This record gives sequence, structure tokens and C-alpha cells, in this order.
Amino acid sequence: MAAGGIGVVLLSIIFIFCHDVVTQCDAFKIKTVAVTGNRRLNREEIWERAGILPGSNILAVNSVAARKRLLAEPWIADAQIRREIPDGIHISIREHRALAVIDLGRKFLLDDAGTIFKEVAPQEADNLPVVEGLRYADIELQPSTVATGTPVPQTTRQSNGDQNPASPFAAVVAVLRLGTPADSVITNRHLSRIVVDSETGITLQTRKGPKTVKLGFQDYARKFTVLRQLLAYLKKHRPDGWRELATVDLNNLERIVVEPVYDIGKASETGHRGRKISNNVPAADASAPSPA
Repeated sequence: MAAGGIGVVLLSIIFIFCHDVVTQCDAFKIKTVAVTGNRRLNREEIWERAGILPGSNILAVNSVAARKRLLAEPWIADAQIRREIPDGIHISIREHRALAVIDLGRKFLLDDAGTIFKEVAPQEADNLPVVEGLRYADIELQPSTVATGTPVPQTTRQSNGDQNPASPFAAVVAVLRLGTPADSVITNRHLSRIVVDSETGITLQTRKGPKTVKLGFQDYARKFTVLRQLLAYLKKHRPDGWRELATVDLNNLERIVVEPVYDIGKASETGHRGRKISNNVPAADASAPSPA
């Protein structure tokens, strides 16, 4: 038994010695730290947050702990760390892509996955539309985030995809996704506000003009298509048609109502604020101008 105990001790000492030799060997010192997927954070910030710096030993790096440190950064949605023997580390990250600011009294950033991932800091909300009218009751806290108090949206109770969202929050996410492509009829970067109302649905406010587009409830993809057709129609028959409009009401696609800018002052006298435009407009024109 004594001999066995001595053997275990000696074996442990040998293992410790080997570990120290390997983890302190110059041959395994990190010479390159490659970072991919970053847009907002620079390489030095990512190295610092991960705790991985050139000159450290590649075998001494705790990749699990380093990944957890990276995920603690609010802008990082996911991270992977890979050793490249003998002297390289590759860090791959996926950052949150902010689509809008959610105003709940406190302002939060919403990403393209429908996740509210952080509170807005100065200069983080530049050129992002602000969503107004939602309540904390429209947002739920997932068990994993209750401790931090960061609201995460409920997006699992949707029916029929993004066409007929089951909640006001899901409706906002659906509209923002439609405005993400660069060729969208109304891109998100051209929106100043998205107003949510339990009675009237979703209303968009553009930055230039400004113009108001009333989407109402559901069928948002179809309404974006009809709006593109309407703009193509205006471009063909009235080149300045969009600039002459103050409001486009798409609540009822069988009866599209527009409110010209020059009619606003006469509304109180005539009692007519809108003009009906038939929904029998030409097919979508790829060259139709953006309303912004």
C-alpha cells in the first residue's frame, strides 16, 4: 500500500511537470488570433473580453470560459473558439443586428431574430425606427433571463407565419422583417416610427415627408406588395404623386384611401379627408420608387 501511494504521488508529479512544460513551451505560444463575424466590436475588444491575447499558451486557454465571457457582452449573440495547433486561435462570433428601438418607458434594442437584447446606450439608436405603443405585458421574460431582467419577446405563439401574427409584438417583428431587404418598398432605415395601437393596428411614419402608412392588422406582406403597386401606378400617371400624399391607408385592400397633402387644409370645410384609389392598379413595377 505504501509503495502504491508513493507511485501515485510520483505519477502525479510527473503529470504536473509535463503539464507545466507543455503549457509554458514557446512552441505553443499564441502568435495569431483570428476574429471573424464582428461588425461593431473590433478585434482588440474581442480579445480582451475573451481573455485571449497573443503570447499566451494555446493549450492553457480555457475555451469554455472564454466563450462564456464573450457571451456576457450584450452585442454578441453567439461565439465559437477553435484552437489551431501549434500557435493559432480562431474566434468566430455572431453579433446581434439591431432593427429597431422598443420604447417601453425604457428603450431597448430589438434584433432581427425578434429578441430584445439590451438597453439603448447613447449613439446606438442612430437611424433606427422607434416602436411605440407596446407594453411590458406584450413582452415575456424567459426563465434564463429573469435574473438579468432583460425582456425577451414571445414569438412562439404565431399563426400562419408572419402573415397573421398572433400578438402586437409579433406584428412589429413581421413588419420589421419586411423592411429589412434593401429593395423593400419601405426600408427600416427610412422609418422614423412604428406605432402600435390595439384599435388601429400598425402605423408607419417615414423620416422624409413625413408620410404616414396605415397597415392595420395582418396580411403585412400583401400590403407591402400592394403599396409597391400603388407607387408604380403613381409613378406612371403622376410623377409627383407620392410627394403629394400625406397618408396611405391600407387597412382594407379593397378600398385603399390616400390623403393628399393639399387636401389637409380643406378637410375641415369639406368633411372629406381622403380619396379612394381603386385596388385595380398595375402589377408591381421593379422600378417603383421608394416612399422615402
